[in-house]
Parts: sequence; C-alpha cells; structure tokens
Amino acid sequence: MPVACENDVDAIGSAAFRHRLGLVPAARRLAVIVTVFAGIVAVLVVLVNAEMAIMASVRAYAEGESYWSKGQKDAVFHLRSYAASRDAADWKRFRAAIAVPLGDHRARVELAKRAPDLDAARAGLRAGRNHPEDIDDMIMLYRRFGGVSYMAHAIAAWSEADRYLWKLVHAGDRVHAKVLAGDTDFAPELRRVASLNRKLTPVEEAFSATLGTGARMLRRLLRLAIDGMALALVTVGMTISWLLLRRMQRGEERYHHLLETAGDAIFVVDAASGRIVDANRRAGDLIGVPVADLIGRAAERFMRCEDLAGQPPNVVEQPAHGHAVVSGIGLRRADGRSVPVEVTTSAAVVDGRPILQCIARDVTERERAAAAQRAATRTLERSFAEVQRARRQSEERAFALARQAVELDLARTAALESVRAKSEFVATMSHELRTPLNIVLGYVDILHDAGMGPVNDEQLDTLDRIRASALQLLELIDGTLAIGRLDAGRENELREAVDVRALCDEVSAAFAPLVPAGVTLRTRCDLGSRRPCLDRVKLKTIVRNLVGNALKFTDTGIVEIGARSEGHDVVLEVRDTGIGMRPEELPHIFDMFRQCDGSSTRRYGGVGLGLHIVKRFTDLLGGSVDVTSEPGAGTSFIVRLPDRSAGAPADSEGRRSGSEL
Repeated sequence: MPVACENDVDAIGSAAFRHRLGLVPAARRLAVIVTVFAGIVAVLVVLVNAEMAIMASVRAYAEGESYWSKGQKDAVFHLRSYAASRDAADWKRFRAAIAVPLGDHRARVELAKRAPDLDAARAGLRAGRNHPEDIDDMIMLYRRFGGVSYMAHAIAAWSEADRYLWKLVHAGDRVHAKVLAGDTDFAPELRRVASLNRKLTPVEEAFSATLGTGARMLRRLLRLAIDGMALALVTVGMTISWLLLRRMQRGEERYHHLLETAGDAIFVVDAASGRIVDANRRAGDLIGVPVADLIGRAAERFMRCEDLAGQPPNVVEQPAHGHAVVSGIGLRRADGRSVPVEVTTSAAVVDGRPILQCIARDVTERERAAAAQRAATRTLERSFAEVQRARRQSEERAFALARQAVELDLARTAALESVRAKSEFVATMSHELRTPLNIVLGYVDILHDAGMGPVNDEQLDTLDRIRASALQLLELIDGTLAIGRLDAGRENELREAVDVRALCDEVSAAFAPLVPAGVTLRTRCDLGSRRPCLDRVKLKTIVRNLVGNALKFTDTGIVEIGARSEGHDVVLEVRDTGIGMRPEELPHIFDMFRQCDGSSTRRYGGVGLGLHIVKRFTDLLGGSVDVTSEPGAGTSFIVRLPDRSAGAPADSEGRRSGSEL
C-alpha cells in the first residue's frame, strides 16, 4: 500500500494540528516557572550563606576574645611571678602570653588602614591563636561591617583594650629592667599592673557583650529576610501550581480516553478532516514508516487494511455507538507484509471537536505465545517426572549433608574443648610452678646473703648458677602465662600516668647484678617532667625483655635504655654493642620460639618468647616496634607508643636525665 503522497498539496504539518487542538506541551511556561523558582532559591542560598558566614565570623571573634583575655591574664600572672622569682623562664612565659593579644593588635591596626596588607593582618590573627579557617571570615566582617553600630562599638572596645595592653607591656619592660639592674623594689610597677588588669576586665566583657548583641540583632534581621523569601516562594509556587493545574486538567480531558484505552499503537484522528493529528512511536513501527510521515496525512492512506479472507473493510470510520472493536484481520505494512492485529476505535469530543482514537494491537506475539504455551505444557508434562526424581535425589543429598554437618559440628566442639582444656592446663601448671620457684629463689637469696651461715666462694658460685637457672625458668613461665592471656584475649590496657625515667631506672637497677664485667648498662631519658598515659606493667615488661635480650648478646661495650618524645608519641630505644644480627634473621626475630644461632647463648639460653611478647604487647598498646642491626656492631630496638592522655606535645624544655651502671 502507498506510504506517502508526493502530490498531496493540502497536507497539514503536525505542529499546526497540535497547536489548533491545544496539544503542544507548555515548555515555555515550564521554563519561566523553573527560572522563577531557581532565582528565589538562589537568593535564599545567598542569604543563608551570608548568615552562616557572619555568624561564623562573630563566633570567631568571640573565641579570639577568649584567647586575648587568657593571654592578657596569663601575662599578668607570669609578670608577677617574674617579679617574685627573678627567673628568666617566667619572663619568657610573660612574653609568650602577651604575644597573643599583641598579634590581634597588629591585625586590628592593619585592617583599620584604607589599603590594608591582608597578609600582615592574617599573620597577626594567626599570632592571636585564631583558627586559620576563621581568619578570612574575620577580615570580611571587619572590613564590610566595621561601620555598623555594634561592630563599631566592639572595635572601639578593642582599641581601648589595646591601649591598656601597651601600658601593661611597658610595665613589664620596667620590671625586666629592674631585674637586670638588681633592683628589688617592684611595688610601683605591680600596683600599675593590678590597676591595668582591673581596667581591662570590663573592656573585655564589653567587647563580648557588644558582639553578642550584634549577632542576635543580625540573626533576627536575616531570619526575617529568609522567612519573607520563603513566604514569597510558597506564594509564587502555589499560584504557579494552580495555574499549571488548570492547564493540566484541560490536557487530561483531551487525552483521558486515549490514556485509559492505550494499547500498542495509538492514532488520534480529526474526525472532520480525516487526518492524523497525533500518533505514538509504536504506530510508526507497526506500519513501518517514521512517525513524522504519519502526522497531518490522511488516515486512510495508512489505516486501510485487509482481513485474512481478502476483504478490505474500512476500520477508520466514526463508530455509531462511540466504540468498535475489529479483530482477526491483517494490517498491511509498508513493506507489504500482513501483520495480525486487533483494532479498537473510540470517539471523543475535545474542545467541541470530534476526535477518533484508534488503537491497533499487534497480536503476533500473543498467537506465538499461545502456540509456545501449548508446546511448553507438553514439555513440562514430560519433564515433571524428571523433576520429581531430581527432587528426591536432592532431598537424599541434603539429608546426607545435614548428617555430615552435625558430625563436623560435634568434632569442632570436641576440638575447641580440647584446646580450652589444654590452655587451662598450661596456665594452671605455669601458675603452680611459679610458687615453688619463688620459694627456691627466696631460699637461694637467703643462702647467698649468709642468712643460714657463712658460705664459701664455691658455694656462692653454685648458688649463683641455681639462681640464674631458676630465673630463666621463671622467665619462661611468665612468658607462657602472658602468651596464654594474649591468645585468650584476657589482656587489657590499664592506662595511668607513668614516670618513664623512674621505670627505666627501676629496670636498670633490677638487672644490675646480672650485668657482665666489661658491659656498661645506662639509661637516658629526654622526657623532662612529662608523664605519658600508658600501661605501666606492659611498658615495664617490654623494657625488661629488651634489656635482658641486649645483655644476653653483649659481652663488652654498652647497653643503653633511652626514652624521648616525638610529637604525641613516646619513643623507647634499647641499644647494645653486641654481636648483632644478619639481615636475613631480622624478619623472624619476633616469631614465637625463634632464636638465632651463635655464641651469644653462652649466658642465657632462652626459648624465644621475650621478643614475641614485646611485639604482642606493643601491638596491644597501639604502637610499633622496629629493629636495626649489623653483625659485630650491635642491635637497636625502637618502640613507639601513643600517649593516651589529653595529648600535650613533648616538653621542648625538658631536662635530660640519666644514670649509668
């Protein structure tokens, strides 16, 4: 059948038909709506961002005032301490404290200029301990709102406080000059300092109060603006939505019947002219021509079809009763093929004009599906017996797997019980062995100290050998107990403030009797007065095991216990000048029961638990342990442990302390 007519001079374009029938989407109206809403939302976003920036700036100034006040009060305190103690450290503390408000002073002076150096202002605010992320907002608030009443009053209070601050600096310089000159009469300067301190307090309070008042006033104004914009947004949205709803209701009336009876291919035909005014993509696919070639053309050119008997009924006609269904016919496509379809035609009136809605449903797949369903039914009937057999086999396999699972679970339970019993036995035996060993060590010490009568040199040597062997056995028992607790998950971290220097000295004193001739055991602690929050028992075990290991492999030279700060971490280092280790031995030294061959076993044999416990305890405390070694040059173990306290950095003025055995 023909698809398009070249000489159809009265063909009407789709745009014209859609416009005449009111079917064109309101794209321009939607563009206006989106533009209005986007503009209102943008204004709201700007206002909210402005409010957040200003509130953040006011908060930053309030926080900076607290640092300013604290620095000023600390400066007064340290100046009085300096006058009483004449200690140069108090003078340094005074200068450090007064530097905070002086930094803010430099920033204020720079921002008050007509063309300020913003980098210098930022440097001053950073010196005033203001947070780096707040500095730009603080500069913005000063420059843009410096003339506003509340900000102007706050700046005036700031300026007045800076005048008192410089007087305080001058008083401090006079005190320092008298100290250098050896003068002891500081009464005039101290009275001056007390007076300045009293005058500064109300000025500082006025600054904070002024900022608070201004912040509340600004927050009310911005809230009113935001509420007003929100109200305008709601009003405009409701108005536009109402107008759009009216338009959509008219469109829904035009397409109501079409949407409710929608099938595969839809044709909307103007009943008066007999031309297609709208069609969906499926309609073009069904006929085999583009949709653009359907719109505006005579419907009979594309919709005339033939039934299966060869009779050409005209299904594109206005139904007598508003609804007609024709089925069992073949639609002639553009390529000449016949497609079985079912056509439903309904009539409607849109804006006073009669409209025909034709739905052509391709039933090819439905017929194929019916045939396939019949074939599938026969196949399913043949397969049902096989499915039943497979189901029975699956059930039998499932029962067998269930039995195996029960047996495996019983075996696992028995294995766990065996492991638990073995662990309890090892722990119990280790604990029970400690008691007689401690008694043996006690009697050995009594005999060694001549508590039961004099002993000769040969007997003393024998007692020393007994004591060394008992201590080695006790170390093995302690290591076994520690490994058992770690494996059972019963080791917990007990935090407390630890005097690391005293702990190192205590370990050094405990090993003093065991230090061989020709070996020097010494400690070096650079922590000053800092007391990190650590687990003292585990820390002592780590140091003791590392020192014992170092003494074991050193016959001449030194064994040094060191402690220092690195940021918030505490670093322990045990260094020796012993035999050292080869590079291939280093990756395995922390393995359980691992020992390196060599003549170093001449003093303590050991079973290889000490370094393993050091590694396990260090991991439990959240730290790390590293080792460096060179054959013939010695070994260095470095343990880094995090300080669990509030996190004060290392004391840069800490005094070095140490002892040497």
